[in-house]
Amino acid sequence: GLLASLSCPTVQGPNDTILFDMHGSLVTVPEVASKVLEHLKKMASTWAGIEVKDAVFTIPVDFDRKAKRELEIAARMAGLTAKAFVPEPVSAATQRVISEENH
Repeated sequence: GLLASLSCPTVQGPNDTILFDMHGSLVTVPEVASKVLEHLKKMASTWAGIEVKDAVFTIPVDFDRKAKRELEIAARMAGLTAKAFVPEPVSAATQRVISEENH
């Protein structure tokens, strides 16, 4: 399963959560995700020339409330405000329309 495929040790946490064992410290999924989001925020801010503070997230169709909540927590930890969650099919269709309009 998922736990076996991860490259760092994991343990089952409270309330059916997954905790990662990072060099002896147990960290949550939002804590790990926030580090990725911090990096992406820095890259986007550098590219845009301004500090990026808001984000719209493309998510899988089957993302449940718990997953959205954890992503929102990770975003906050990274200094971002999650403005919206857009399901992948909607995001793909929107991108296709934008691409067609720009050609």
